Amino acid sequence: MIGHSDGGDVSLATVANTCCTDPRIGAAILLSGAELTSFGGQYFARPTAVPLLVVQGTADTINPPACSVQIYDAAPSPKHYLSLFGLSHTGAYLPAGPARAVVERVTVDFLNAYLKGSSTALGRMASDANVPGLAGFTSAPSVSARLAPLNGACPGAPPR
Repeated sequence: MIGHSDGGDVSLATVANTCCTDPRIGAAILLSGAELTSFGGQYFARPTAVPLLVVQGTADTINPPACSVQIYDAAPSPKHYLSLFGLSHTGAYLPAGPARAVVERVTVDFLNAYLKGSSTALGRMASDANVPGLAGFTSAPSVSARLAPLNGACPGAPPR
């Protein structure tokens, strides 16, 4: 399941919130942030985690990077974070260009890895995602400040 902005809220709730979980969904991609507080219920309470890819522009003023970091840090593994340096809420996707090409490659790698079981796709994600000056990638337990500077706060987010 994939969603951008408010669609990311719905996607996240569908895979990770007790209010709305659909067990048929095998992977989730959030584009440009979402908030954990948009739906009632409890997030990340499932006994098994749905693989998660979070994609975020560091200059997003609609859903600041702090929103994506909050989600990523709370999510269990497997999880991956793609940071797009200096890009806005839609700048990574429109118009076509180098950033969108990175998002496309990493998205396909992620889906092939988790929905088709491709071990080579999982290995390709990091190499496709780490582009000096354009994008950074992690699968670490927490997002580093280098990948997602916490400019501003996430509206509606619980205090950290």
